Amino acid sequence: MKILYLDGNRLYYAFLAGGQAVIRDQAYLNKINVFPVVGVALMFE
Repeated sequence: MKILYLDGNRLYYAFLAGGQAVIRDQAYLNKINVFPVVGVALMFE
């Protein structure tokens, strides 16, 4: 399915999906990254 436009809802869900992917793959990202991914709980403190 080709997306022909980007509205507010699509953008919102794209950011949600991206954030979920980072959280889901946090261990792998920390393994390959010099700067570790901070846990979600720590980001909002």
